[in-house]
Amino acid sequence: CEPEEGSGPTTSKELDVDMNKTNEHLQSDHDGPSGINFQTPDKEPICPAQEEDEEEVPEALADKEEHKGLVQLLENQEREEAHQLNQQLQMKLAGYFQRRANKDVHQEWSASGQHEYEKHLHVLTDLKLQLRSASESAQRQAEELEMLAQEKMDQVEKDWQALVALKQDAAEAALSRRLGKEAA
Repeated sequence: CEPEEGSGPTTSKELDVDMNKTNEHLQSDHDGPSGINFQTPDKEPICPAQEEDEEEVPEALADKEEHKGLVQLLENQEREEAHQLNQQLQMKLAGYFQRRANKDVHQEWSASGQHEYEKHLHVLTDLKLQLRSASESAQRQAEELEMLAQEKMDQVEKDWQALVALKQDAAEAALSRRLGKEAA
């Protein structure tokens, strides 16, 4: 029910303007109210296509509601899928960071373990050197003390022999005075 080109009004405003002009023209010709009502009823269709449109309105509303429901369903599915993917990604990231932390700790432990091993090895080497040095020093000191002790023993032996000789001389002198030179 499309208007032909150049056949008349194409919009509802133009139709209202044309109807008002026609109404004014008829009223001016008859000088009174005419028995014809030129106004169209509110719900009277202009063309048969409009009748179909009015019948399709409830169907369109139902289709629109169904469309909204489908859109919401799709949005919920996408949201759930995104949530699941997010959880999977977070689990993968947690695993990655845990492995990396363990690897870093292991490397750090290996590095610090290697460092500590070298440190302890150095300490042990130093202690061995100190022990060898102390042992050599103690050996020298023991030898020196042994020599000193031997010297002291030699001195004591000399002194003892001197004392014994002195006692013998003193005893001979005492005896010779008493008994004479021959008896002593």
